[in-house]
Amino acid sequence: MGGYGALVLALKHPDVYSVTYALTPSPVDLAAPQEGPYTSPQAFAATLQLLSAGLVPTSGIAANIVGLAAAITPNLDNPPTYIDLPYQLIDGQPKRIDALWEQWINHAPMGMLDRYGINLLLYRGVGFDVGLRDNDRDNLTGARALDRALTLAHIPHQYEEYDGDHISKIPERMGTVVLPFVSAHLNPPRRAPDAPRTRRGSNACTNTASTTRSAVRRI
Repeated sequence: MGGYGALVLALKHPDVYSVTYALTPSPVDLAAPQEGPYTSPQAFAATLQLLSAGLVPTSGIAANIVGLAAAITPNLDNPPTYIDLPYQLIDGQPKRIDALWEQWINHAPMGMLDRYGINLLLYRGVGFDVGLRDNDRDNLTGARALDRALTLAHIPHQYEEYDGDHISKIPERMGTVVLPFVSAHLNPPRRAPDAPRTRRGSNACTNTASTTRSAVRRI
């Protein structure tokens, strides 16, 4: 799970990474009502129907839901998939299981900001984008919400919307946007000979890097 995974790894591991760029991520706010193809009750109902018939999905929306469940709500006592889904079928209708859904909320990038957002201040560069014609409209809504949240938190980042769907521009943008972004932030311009010596890092957080690292260790 590319863009989603990039955001999650960035939030949790500033000790490993210093630059992140998420291509067309899915930063959906699961605490808000969702009707997208991957987050609606109907999507979970369809997945549950497949599983109850003894079918383990290997492609499509249901496979993505099963994959997320394996990462977020695994259950070794529930073969053959060894997962729990945050919905159950009652009289053929999906009913949410609040305790499990809370775990899904807390593992979505928007849900992780309260706990891990401060870690992004340690990065030299944070960027993400989304296509205006993304196949899942939740992705556009979620990306805009993430942009607003980072802006309100004064976390430096680059955000861009472009004319494309979820995958159509990825090869092009990898060469024209992502690699130049990563290169520019991994290799910042040399300081002028008379410039004051500062710690490496994002311009907006250079002076707070040491105190932020202490805070990160306490999270």
